[in-house]
Amino acid sequence: MRNRLTPKLLLFLGSLLLAALACNLTAPPPPTLVPFRTPVPSPPPTLGFQEPGARPESFAPGIPQPPTLSGPALPGVTTGPSREVLNLINQVEANRLTAHVVAFQNMGTRHVFSAFGNTAQGIDAAYDYIMRHFNDISVQSNGRLTVLPSQEFVVSWGETEGVARNIIAVIQGQEAGGGIIVLGAHYDSISLDVFNANAPAPGANDNASGMAALLEIARIMSQTDHKATVMFVAFSAEEVGRQGSQAFVTDYLRGNGNNIDIDAMLNIDIIGSGNGPNGVIDDRTIRVFSAGPDASPSRRLARALALITSEQMP
Repeated sequence: MRNRLTPKLLLFLGSLLLAALACNLTAPPPPTLVPFRTPVPSPPPTLGFQEPGARPESFAPGIPQPPTLSGPALPGVTTGPSREVLNLINQVEANRLTAHVVAFQNMGTRHVFSAFGNTAQGIDAAYDYIMRHFNDISVQSNGRLTVLPSQEFVVSWGETEGVARNIIAVIQGQEAGGGIIVLGAHYDSISLDVFNANAPAPGANDNASGMAALLEIARIMSQTDHKATVMFVAFSAEEVGRQGSQAFVTDYLRGNGNNIDIDAMLNIDIIGSGNGPNGVIDDRTIRVFSAGPDASPSRRLARALALITSEQMP
């Protein structure tokens, strides 16, 4: 199956994620800010929607149950994207997204044990690129986005052991108790020769596409204040057993006496292909995976996002 990584597709995906996030972050209270924290890696797959015709028992906290759609529209009630959401979506730049993907792809490989100290190729080049862009975003945001010290952790793969780094940036929320939303993507890649750290592994789709979206969303969202705290995490060592996200939860969120609660986490991975399993091209649909059972918080969040984006995407 051929992958199609197009500016149109990237533009839509970036817009979709922004619409979902922005609607929650600009919606009326509650939110609140907790001494800033960190995220939880996205759960393993399972489609986050109920069977056709079934009605969800409940949605994510703060998301109302949808009314039964029947009869004429209520007077004075409008539907469609809000002005705030449209403003954010209109800032998504397809060329910028594509440029990020090309830059990551041109690093040759981003294997977690590749080319240490190389500023043009390998995992260190990817780390430097992400840090540089997060720091630029921080300056452009007048300090709204803060780049935190990277999380170092020990990673082992086969007979090799070393140190990898998760990159963390945060936009502090403006309401006490507004909660924390985490947006994450992994920046490492791997080839079919999984133990060969220098084998070509450009990883345009897996996962330069997700990293491009993460950087673009951080750039746009950092231009305004939000009620909730938003954390952006670029994970390393995903391709070698998700060791980066596991270290993030175990050591960063829960280690050293921490007990940081996350209200929602969206993991952006392999979003650059518009080809469905049957080969049909669809540039306006994105698959959402979430952990079961059907009434789990993860699936309630997925259903809430489906509801939000159906109303907020132009």
